Amino acid sequence: MTSVNQMLTLLKRCGDLYDQPFTLVAVERDDQSLVFVNQAFRDITQYEDHEILGSNCRFLQGKQTNKLTTMRIRKAISNKMTVCEDLLNYRKDGSQFWNRLLLLPIAVNGECFFFGMQHVISESKLKEVSNSAKMNSEKASEWIKSRLNVIFLTLQLLEMEEKPELLETLNRHLKSISKYVLQLDIT
Repeated sequence: MTSVNQMLTLLKRCGDLYDQPFTLVAVERDDQSLVFVNQAFRDITQYEDHEILGSNCRFLQGKQTNKLTTMRIRKAISNKMTVCEDLLNYRKDGSQFWNRLLLLPIAVNGECFFFGMQHVISESKLKEVSNSAKMNSEKASEWIKSRLNVIFLTLQLLEMEEKPELLETLNRHLKSISKYVLQLDIT
């Protein structure tokens, strides 16, 4: 069984290999704080680790962030359910970006975390995707969870010995999740 510290160590070793932003939030800790962010997340938000870790993601919200959307996200987190929402966020310099946020609950030694994937999307892409066919949310959630299981198993194997083919497997599954999430219609 993987401990929280082992998982964080593995994420730190492998997280920056992936070019899409992702995070890990400790739901049961003070203010549902971020315990991991990868370099892609730091790049898109313009914040550094010392400004992010230990904080709640609310620092990315601003005047035009939709309150109903943030309420749906909070409700899903409190119910420990998967959620996918499009959210207007703000970078450190105050510039806005649309973020397709996918949060998936995972348990590590009885502690609840949310694995968060962020996809920066343009307003035109937002409209295009929202016009696509709806997908069954249960099916989508199960598909994503199965890919995440592969990712975490791969991370455990990487802990034992570094192998390039395991890194390729990890990257392939993370990219497939990203591609799938971008196709989701969450309206």
